[in-house]
Amino acid sequence: MYPEAVSRDIANQRRLPFLLSNNSALSIAVKSYLDELYTDADPTSAEVKAKVREMAATRYFPQSTNLIEDLDIAFTLWDAVYDGIQNSGDTMKESEKKQWTEANEWLSARR
Repeated sequence: MYPEAVSRDIANQRRLPFLLSNNSALSIAVKSYLDELYTDADPTSAEVKAKVREMAATRYFPQSTNLIEDLDIAFTLWDAVYDGIQNSGDTMKESEKKQWTEANEWLSARR
């Protein structure tokens, strides 16, 4: 069938978040949340973020068991990826790390 290395790679890929359709819904929920924040004049205020989280949970994803907790899980995943990038040593260019830092600062204000 497949060589052992290919089978192992396929097995590892199945553990990646957002690979399966039910996990892909999380990425759609995060994008919807951030898109909705973008439309507000003050997307970083606590009131706006709370309002958008509640609206997303009831209007866009009413079937979600706990959308607010799911968003927190997605942001925790982001934190882990970002931490890995910041601790990647010489495997990434400093200019790329700087872009990730800018993105992290932008996201941090909107969580």
